[in-house]
Amino acid sequence: MYTKKKTKTMMFVRFLMIALFLTRAAFAQMPSGNEKKESYSYVITVGKNSTWGYDIYREKKLIIRQPTIPGKPGDHGFATKEAASRVAELVIEKIERGEARPTVTKEELQKLNVL
Repeated sequence: MYTKKKTKTMMFVRFLMIALFLTRAAFAQMPSGNEKKESYSYVITVGKNSTWGYDIYREKKLIIRQPTIPGKPGDHGFATKEAASRVAELVIEKIERGEARPTVTKEELQKLNVL
């Protein structure tokens, strides 16, 4: 039979085990500082009918090819290189924030003066 002292000791040991587990899990999710941050870049491309698009690269690997204005029907690219650059930079910002599938909304395109 357990005495009060043994019960308290067992509760304390359980508490320590849980605290150790939670601390270990928290440290496992923290960046170590040795991790290399991925770098992203973009290249402006020439599209149909003298329009512009962009390619986005992670390190040196192509991850997105966007020859047209995102979300707009048809195969029309951006009117200027600058417009394509602004949208490419927005997409890279979204990727760096952790969005797995960065989408660009009509409102964002309007805010960037692309539409």
